[in-house]
Amino acid sequence: MKKDSSFEIKTIKQIRTALPRSNNKYGIPKSVSFVFQELYKDIVTGIQTTEISADYILYNMQEAYQENKEFSDISYWVQGTSDSEISEWWILGTDGQGDLWLFDTKGKVFFYDHDKECMCEENFKCMEIDFSQWLQLAFLFRQYEKSDRYTNEDKAKLKNELSKINENLIDNLPFDYELCI
Repeated sequence: MKKDSSFEIKTIKQIRTALPRSNNKYGIPKSVSFVFQELYKDIVTGIQTTEISADYILYNMQEAYQENKEFSDISYWVQGTSDSEISEWWILGTDGQGDLWLFDTKGKVFFYDHDKECMCEENFKCMEIDFSQWLQLAFLFRQYEKSDRYTNEDKAKLKNELSKINENLIDNLPFDYELCI
C-alpha cells in the first residue's frame, strides 16, 4: 500500500494537540529571569519532554530548567563570558546527540553543535526562525520520517514546505539533510 507523501505545515493548534500532555504542570521557577514568549511558556509548562522527530526533542519546563542550570556553569562557555551574557540564552531542547536547541532573548532559535566545544554566540547557528516556526519545522520532519518514502518527489514537497516556514530555512538547517537538496 502506497503511503501518503503529502506534507503540510501544522498549525500551532494542531501541534498543541499532538504534544503529549503531562499530568503535572511545571511552572517557571521563580529564580528564572528569562523573558519567554507566551507560546513557549504555555506549551512547555504542560507537556512531557518529547521527541517530536529525529533531531528535535522539546524539553518540558522542568527538564529545560535543569539543562539551563547545568549549562549556566561558566566552564561550558568561552573564556571571558559573563553571567549576564549567559543569561541571554535559554536551552529549549536537544537533538539527542549532545547538540542543543536554544533561543535568545529576542526569541530567535539557534542550534549548538557540541563539537564546537565552548558555548558562545559565534558557535550558535542562527536558524532565523522563532519557537512557533521551530515547532512547525520539527513536525514537518516528523511527517517526512513517518512517510517512510524518500523519493525525489517527496524531497521536493518537503523542500517546498520548508521554504514556506522561512525562505532561507533550508540554508540555515544545522544538519546536512541530503533529502532537502
